Amino acid sequence: MNPTLLALVIYAGAALAAAAVLLVFRDLAARRRARGAAAGGAEQPGRLGPIVPPAEMAAAEARSESRLAQLVAETGSDFTPDTAILLAVAVGLALGGGIFLWRDDWLAAAAGAAVGMLAVAALLFFLRFRRYRAIRDQLPDAVEMMARAVRAGESLDQAIALVGDSAFRPVAGEFRQCARQMQMGLSLETVVRRLVRRVPLAETRMLAMTLIVQRRRGGSLPATLERMARVFRDHANFYRQFWTSTAIGRGSATLIVLIALALDAVLIFGHPDYARKLWETDPGRIMLAAALALQAIGISWAVWLFRSDY
Repeated sequence: MNPTLLALVIYAGAALAAAAVLLVFRDLAARRRARGAAAGGAEQPGRLGPIVPPAEMAAAEARSESRLAQLVAETGSDFTPDTAILLAVAVGLALGGGIFLWRDDWLAAAAGAAVGMLAVAALLFFLRFRRYRAIRDQLPDAVEMMARAVRAGESLDQAIALVGDSAFRPVAGEFRQCARQMQMGLSLETVVRRLVRRVPLAETRMLAMTLIVQRRRGGSLPATLERMARVFRDHANFYRQFWTSTAIGRGSATLIVLIALALDAVLIFGHPDYARKLWETDPGRIMLAAALALQAIGISWAVWLFRSDY
C-alpha cells in the first residue's frame, strides 16, 4: 500500500477512535450527573421553591447535563451534541487530511485538524450569540403584545400562546414551547424556569419573576408588563450603543488575533523544517507551549475586556 495512503488511514482511524472515547466518557459523566441530580433533587414537602432559580441553582441545573449539550441547545439549531462532535471530527479530519496529502507533514496536519475542530466550536458560539441578540431585540415587542392581550381580557396562558403564534423567531419558538408545556399540564413556575434555563438572559429572569409573582400574589399585570417592555427596550438600546462604541476596539483585537494565527500558519506551512525543530527539541517545545499559552491568555483577556454582561 502507498505509505502516504496508509498514514492517512491510520490518522483517520486514530481520530475516530479518540472521538469514540470522548463520546463514551461524555455519556458516562452525564449519567453520573443525572443520578446525582435525581438523588439530591427531591424537595421537602410543604416548602415553596424560589421564585426564579438563583445563580447557584441555575448552575447546578446546568451541570446536570453536559456543557456541550447546553451550548448546542442554546444555539437554537437542530444539532444534537453527537452531531456537533461528529461534525467537528469530520471537519478536522477533512482539513487535517487535506493538509497532510498536500504537505506530507504530521505537524501541519495536526494543526489543520485542530483549526477545523475549533472552527466548529466557534460556529456554535456565534450561533448562540446571534440567537441571544435576536431574543433581546424581540423581547420588548413580545412583552408589549402580552400586555395588550391581557388588557383586552385574555388570560396569561392565552397571551403567551398569542405571542408564540404572532411574534418572530426565535422569540416565537420559545413562547410557543411555553404554551405547549402549559397545555400539557405543567405549572407556570415550571414553564418559566425552563425558559430561563433555555435562555439565561437577564430579561428572561425578570420576566419569569414578574409572571410568578403575579400568579402568586396578583396585581396589575398589564401595567407591569408595559413598564417591563420599556425597560427591556432601554436595555436593548444600551447593548446596541455598547457594541457600536466598542466596534473599533473589538475590530483591532480581532485583527491582532488573525495576524497571530496567520503568522503561525506561515511558520508551519512556509518553514516546516523550523517548525519541526520547535516540536522535536525540548527548548522548542517549551517556547511553543509558552507561545500558545500567551496567545490563549491574550484572546481570553480581550474577550473579557469587551464583554457586555456584568
